[in-house]
Amino acid sequence: MQGSFFLKNNVQPQNSSPKWRLKILQKFNGNLSWWQVIKGVMASMLGVQSDKNRQQDFSQSSFIPFAVVGVGCVLLLILILLLIVNWLLAGLG
Repeated sequence: MQGSFFLKNNVQPQNSSPKWRLKILQKFNGNLSWWQVIKGVMASMLGVQSDKNRQQDFSQSSFIPFAVVGVGCVLLLILILLLIVNWLLAGLG
């Protein structure tokens, strides 16, 4: 009887699909996905982040995802610069 109710009213039971539950929980808990954290860090590094997104980032309960992505981006930038300099110096010699 319960299964027919869900089918008739186009309602999913809570334990049938964890993906849609996760999306709802993220929406209401204010948690950002990793992609949103990466976009926020990149925008703030370039100085083009909107005030709305900045407020959303600062309203998060933990800074750890932002710190991890920020350190990773800085290390990646240093690596890219080192590769470019080494490539240019090898071309001169």
